[in-house]
Amino acid sequence: MPLQELLVLAVHILCSVQLLQCVKLRDITRSHLSSHLVTQLYPRSPSVLSWRISSTFPCTIMSDPLSLYNQHIESAIRREDGTQLRELLRIRSLEAAHATEIYIVEGGSVPSPMPDAWEVIPDIVQKRFAAGGALTANDWVSCSEHLSECLTAFINVVQSESAWVLPALHALCTDLRVVAGEADKQLFKERMKKRMLEKSERILKRAFMTTNNDRRTMEEGSKRAGTLAIINQLLKVYFSLNNLRLCANLTRTVNAPNFPPFENYSISDRVTYKFFSGRLHLYDDRVREATVDLTYAFSHMHQDQFENLRHVLLYLIPAQILTGLLPSEKMLRKYNMHWYMKISEAIRTGNLRLFDDAVEQYEEFFITRALWLAVEKMRPLVYRSLIRRVGNSISDATEIQNKIPLDKIRIALLMCQKEMDLDEIECVVANLIYCNYIKGYISHKVGYLVLSKKDPFPQLQV
Repeated sequence: MPLQELLVLAVHILCSVQLLQCVKLRDITRSHLSSHLVTQLYPRSPSVLSWRISSTFPCTIMSDPLSLYNQHIESAIRREDGTQLRELLRIRSLEAAHATEIYIVEGGSVPSPMPDAWEVIPDIVQKRFAAGGALTANDWVSCSEHLSECLTAFINVVQSESAWVLPALHALCTDLRVVAGEADKQLFKERMKKRMLEKSERILKRAFMTTNNDRRTMEEGSKRAGTLAIINQLLKVYFSLNNLRLCANLTRTVNAPNFPPFENYSISDRVTYKFFSGRLHLYDDRVREATVDLTYAFSHMHQDQFENLRHVLLYLIPAQILTGLLPSEKMLRKYNMHWYMKISEAIRTGNLRLFDDAVEQYEEFFITRALWLAVEKMRPLVYRSLIRRVGNSISDATEIQNKIPLDKIRIALLMCQKEMDLDEIECVVANLIYCNYIKGYISHKVGYLVLSKKDPFPQLQV
């Protein structure tokens, strides 16, 4: 070819590159792009230009989004790049969305089978495309089903791989849980039985067992490095399904002696786990353990995560109140914990009527957050404060320092619009003594509460 034509060809190639930077590749198929460039840029020798472009720029110019996506998938697997594979497979992937559009509308291929366990990669990508297409059509149920099949096939690959696949596994597990939850909402609106979240639980449990049963050491690339993240996804599923008894197996796994050191996991995974374990302790009435775990989650969370901090405080505050630690008004206002303002004031002052009003006002909120029982367990603290105020008034008026007539307590309760007979009052006081809220004993014969002379009302901390 003469030198002049070579120079002209080079100029046209450079122009084509500039043009392609302004063209959305997803709107031009391979054949359309080739004919467009050939006829517009070099009409005299279309075959030569077509060959030059495709051989010189095979990926940048002639590859549509679907081909690029397949190449990136294969490249990530060959290089064992778990981060890139995660970004390609996750449901929010923009590159996958463009590839899905072409695959569904115009048809196309998926990555070729690769050696060993990765021979199923065509099926994985095909199911991922199907899930993306269903999501575009707002069909959450079909999206969940296709994503379940995609994750199931991917778990089979994970069994023979090392820890480099964990980022992609975590992304698919998270996507499946979220999509399954939305699918159940869609089924509920259509008055059909919710089933997708339960189905996703079985698949997530397989992912959990696959990572947890890896016997390689952490230095050898054990997949147990990703177990805690999958445990967190299962905990979220069990809380959504209100099936908390299944959480015990997960917490036992984390607390087992052979489980990797807890501090080896990422701070986000640790905070998430402590949040859910703290809530489990609170439901099981182990308030001190709940306080420890929820305090860990709160103190290790970034202070910019205001909404997440409020979410932790929603359960940390009742746990602390039940252990005798009242929240300050300043803290309640800072995090807008208005649900506990009246309750905290009622506990400080012994105002049983104010406590009942607060519980009635926010009853629906406490029930939906599974906090109603925890709030009701604060009622003895209100009785304690009320009895203390009765005792202080009696000691100021008489020389009797450590005896409170039960009838005086009954009158104070009437002032709070709470009518109780003496037998009921004895039961309340006995429970307060048992819980160590009051130190003393009941003299049933004379109808007195006899207080300990040393610290009869252990001080609540603020």
